[in-house]
Amino acid sequence: MAETGRRAWVAAYDVAEPRRLARVHRMMCRHAVPIEYSVFWLTGTPTARLRCLQEVLTALDNSRDDLRLYAIAARGFRVRLGVPVLPQGIEWSGVPAGWGWDADHDIPLDKSIVGFRGSD
Repeated sequence: MAETGRRAWVAAYDVAEPRRLARVHRMMCRHAVPIEYSVFWLTGTPTARLRCLQEVLTALDNSRDDLRLYAIAARGFRVRLGVPVLPQGIEWSGVPAGWGWDADHDIPLDKSIVGFRGSD
């Protein structure tokens, strides 16, 4: 069976024990981009997603910890509020378009972002 194209997911976890929490965070950083400490942007094929889950699940305690993945629709509504994911002047091609920063004008690249208050 042929592998389907790349998809995006938001992964979030709640780990009860601090040492296990740090371990899960390190594991997730190998597969996804951290958005917040326990929230990640994961992109890739279904095989890559499965590889990430298989690794992370080895570190979780099923009776105390929680891991959730939410599929992001390819043409769904996406919005970023607040400061950019990456610092001004740093760009990474794996981050979705519009998540960057216009250094010349000190504004987000995507001016349609909800909550953006700037002038052109």
